[in-house]
Amino acid sequence: MTTEGAAATAPAARLSRVRHRTIDLVTPEGVPLSFKVALFGDRLLAFLLDFLIILGITFFFGLLAAVSRAQEMYSLVLVVNFLARNFYFMFFERRWQGSTPGKRSRRLRVIDAGGGLLSVQAVIVRNLTREIELTLPLVIIFLPEALLAGLPGYITLVAMLWMLVFGLLPLLNKQRRRVGDLIAGTVVIVSPQVALLDDLAAPGNTGGPADGPVYRFTEAQLQHYGNFELQVLEEFLRSPATGEHAEQAQLILGKIRAKIGWEDDVGRPEIFLREFYAAQRAYLENRMLLGRRRADKNAREE
Repeated sequence: MTTEGAAATAPAARLSRVRHRTIDLVTPEGVPLSFKVALFGDRLLAFLLDFLIILGITFFFGLLAAVSRAQEMYSLVLVVNFLARNFYFMFFERRWQGSTPGKRSRRLRVIDAGGGLLSVQAVIVRNLTREIELTLPLVIIFLPEALLAGLPGYITLVAMLWMLVFGLLPLLNKQRRRVGDLIAGTVVIVSPQVALLDDLAAPGNTGGPADGPVYRFTEAQLQHYGNFELQVLEEFLRSPATGEHAEQAQLILGKIRAKIGWEDDVGRPEIFLREFYAAQRAYLENRMLLGRRRADKNAREE
């Protein structure tokens, strides 16, 4: 590469590092994973889409109130707006494992910053703080007389500074976490794009003999894990074979054996893990066809 070419690519490389910060987590299964932290712009676009959906819901009930001209309907609009603002994000982030329609459009999701399961408490906390992070600042911007009328000038200055700090906080920390994320212990990441799973699930790609699997698993053994654990295992199996890969494989193998009650010897851990993945995936896909699925090992079947 020429000197000019290296000079041209250096700023691009620095920009890439700035734009795509990563966070390294270790799951409860002992699997180290690396995620891209969501960009501030992507989070803003995702929120705007969710906000438009909430606005559309409120507008729909507002039209009903205008058509009916009933005083009770106007009260209902206020209630619907409050519920939508506060429970829209909670519902989808809990139901869609950290995503909302807006986040899905930008391939974003909320995860536990410690690598564990995203809890209901964390979802509730991070969304309750949105009222003081966003709703009140918006009221101050667009309806300042509603809150600041008659107050001394320094109160207005303090309010403006408070809005500035809260609004720019995601730009002031490496993981781009807002106040709600810091309190709830969460972080918004870019959902990794998962390639088609046929290459891992195909019998010829598990590493075992072509005439059949080396290890066979019962239905009772496959009931312990859900979609999330399957994705975690897949990410490990797709990861490069580094010096720590064999040690990590043994750690994961031990956890799976203890969980499913596997007592037989395992001579080839990599083949065991690949065949367990293929069997687990086939089991989950079959149950999904029957209308029953589990989001993760802690969830009840739907």
